[in-house]
Amino acid sequence: MGVNAEYKVTLSSDFCMGKTEVTVAELRSCRDDGGCTGDGPTPSEQDHRCNFSPTDRSRDDHPVNCLTVEQAGEYCQAQGGDLPTEAQWLRAAQGDDRRPYPWGSSTPDCTLANFDVNGTGGDYENGDGCAETLSGPITWSVGSAPAGASPYGLLDMTGNVFEYLLGCKSAMEVCDGEMGCVDPQPYVCDEIHQLQVIAGGSAWNRRSDLSLFERSDTYDEQTPSIGMRCVTASVAR
Repeated sequence: MGVNAEYKVTLSSDFCMGKTEVTVAELRSCRDDGGCTGDGPTPSEQDHRCNFSPTDRSRDDHPVNCLTVEQAGEYCQAQGGDLPTEAQWLRAAQGDDRRPYPWGSSTPDCTLANFDVNGTGGDYENGDGCAETLSGPITWSVGSAPAGASPYGLLDMTGNVFEYLLGCKSAMEVCDGEMGCVDPQPYVCDEIHQLQVIAGGSAWNRRSDLSLFERSDTYDEQTPSIGMRCVTASVAR
């Protein structure tokens, strides 16, 4: 989908969103405190692309990845919130001017986002890789590209890891097409709406996939390219 697309966002309430993606340390704290009780993410000992480890804390400031949407939702709910709706996520990422990237309209580079891992050695854009590793970690510590902040100061809204959104869809279009993004009604995941939506692009994506208007879905959860960000403190207008 082209970066010139525009989508109106209609919100029903104010909200607060995490400045960064949820880190390994934050999820670890939730598990230690008993707020997160289910199985943990796939550990790095099992997949080097995953950041969580029961013992190694060297990636505690990286985004937690390799987790299911249920695990992500449980964490956010333990903080008194939830995963963001598509309307909330898009508003936080682009502000009021419907920009194609969090920082504006300039072409993505490695000062703005972590994308195109191993561009010099993989099936990506030649020489454009930002991660510069073949063995991990592929993600960056959260907030490592402050120049790529959104109008509200949120970091890593594109690149690093995809972020789970609340609800499912029947087709991968942004919001509801010409109707735009209307909050707070996400689609319930059911037989019709089976696609778990993720947004924001990741270190595994090409430059051309980083637009805020790109969407993807996943049937294969606990993948290294997906993390989360939470919405809290919603206040009715």
